Amino acid sequence: MLLTQLPLLLQLAAAPAPAHFLPGVAYGPPSASADSILETAREALERGRPWQASLLVAPVVGDSTQRTPPAVFLAATAASRWGGWPEVGRLLQGETWLDSLFDGRGRILLARSALERGDDSLALAHALAAPRGRYAEEEGERLFLLATAYDRVDQLDSAAATYRRAAAVLPAVADWILLKAAAVTADSAARVSIYERINLSLAKARTGWTDAAAEERAGNLEGAARRYRELGAWLTAARLQLRMSGDRATAASAPRAEVRRELLEKITAGGSAASLRGAIALLDSAFAPLTIEEELLVARAADEAGLAARAAQGYPKALSAGLGGEAERYGYAGALVRLGRNAEAAAQYKLVRSPSWMAASAAYLRARSLVRDGQAVKGRGELVEIPARYPKDTTAASSALFLLGDLATDEQADRLARTYYRRAAVRYPTSRFAAPARFRAAMVELLTGDAAMAAREFDELGRKYPRSDEAPASVYWAGRAWAIAGDSVKATPAGGRRPRGILRPITPVLPPAGWGSRRGCRPRRPTPSWPCPKPTRPWPARRCSADSDLRPRPAGSTSG
Repeated sequence: MLLTQLPLLLQLAAAPAPAHFLPGVAYGPPSASADSILETAREALERGRPWQASLLVAPVVGDSTQRTPPAVFLAATAASRWGGWPEVGRLLQGETWLDSLFDGRGRILLARSALERGDDSLALAHALAAPRGRYAEEEGERLFLLATAYDRVDQLDSAAATYRRAAAVLPAVADWILLKAAAVTADSAARVSIYERINLSLAKARTGWTDAAAEERAGNLEGAARRYRELGAWLTAARLQLRMSGDRATAASAPRAEVRRELLEKITAGGSAASLRGAIALLDSAFAPLTIEEELLVARAADEAGLAARAAQGYPKALSAGLGGEAERYGYAGALVRLGRNAEAAAQYKLVRSPSWMAASAAYLRARSLVRDGQAVKGRGELVEIPARYPKDTTAASSALFLLGDLATDEQADRLARTYYRRAAVRYPTSRFAAPARFRAAMVELLTGDAAMAAREFDELGRKYPRSDEAPASVYWAGRAWAIAGDSVKATPAGGRRPRGILRPITPVLPPAGWGSRRGCRPRRPTPSWPCPKPTRPWPARRCSADSDLRPRPAGSTSG
């Protein structure tokens, strides 16, 4: 259990440590006396605002004429509450009053500070020097810090005995402290007697892990590996087996060969990303260089676990040796894309020719990689060919058409972009791009062409794809478009019960991400002939004007 996880035991309010304050900087009222500042800081600490207390007391402890033991102790206590343990050590180290004032609590703070900073020997010295606490909570804290210091310096018998004493003083968390005692107890029979004193079911569930850790701490690696394997921690067990088998000079030994076989089986079978990463790291550290066949297995597992660099390292070795096939080359190209090596990825995607779905996907990904590599003309040309080469592949063809629309938008060729968006939507109505493509095509028509046609297309989108993300926005923009087209009847809700000046009662939604933002602008709000409704999204407020339209504003212009 880390010391940073002890607020339940020590009942210390902890918070993420902010940046260190500057001693001597007057954060409090400039004219206040030192006593009033300290009182205000105490109040802030009692209200659970330790960082504010630190800021308030900083000018007092930074002034040698005002630096008193109460001020220093208050500053150290405040720093401990927000996790500023280096600051605690800086404030208290070398003070002569540590053992005579404040019931010796300064020693406790110094011990905790040293433990948090990894200075275990210093922590042990301060914990031994700390006096007994006046209350059970204070004494339990002292004993727990002393036991942790013994634990850190590998004085395990003293640590176990002190943990048991702390558990007796702190019954509310005794079960968890007893687990700490068991973890540093080498004798299995003694551990069993400790486990018998544990009552909390959640703590009892951890006894198996504690037993395995105790065996490892005691040097019984074989027993620890067996316990970890029983708990399902096969990777930890494999690490311990490697430690038992000796150095890499005996790599051909039976135990190491068994570990190697197990690791390869695990990565072949797949699993969680964390376990795959651990197995790959262990293979590379203990058995490098791997064989070509093993490199292929590791590359596949690394691809699955998100280790793009390791996959890109293993795939070419196997492919150059004639191992692997189209799937491995496809995976190699994907790893190169994730590494930003788009030109190399495009070359690998070009070599993928079967099965047809993979070839179609590779053709699209190759074209996209070329665009990302700065070869926009070549990439666009290949994108145009994909719908003709793979007309029945909805995913690849619709993706190519949608990307062509985006590229045309980037070049401010709005009518060409509309053509591509409409093709993607009409030819491939089941594609995931169908609804956004229809929306963008209708928006282009509204910006550059016939408002009535745009309104019809927005309405059609809402009818055909009522559950799409674009459906609410399409209803809103249909109302706007009908208003621009001069049809106030269609611009109002169905039934006509609401006043004619109220548009369709939906929340205004901005165009989808990417529209207009590519050129540093966005559509202006259209203005009907009746008063503007109050939007619920943060559109820039402006007065209605008779000559307003939906044409994009030039970058840097202001609204009327």
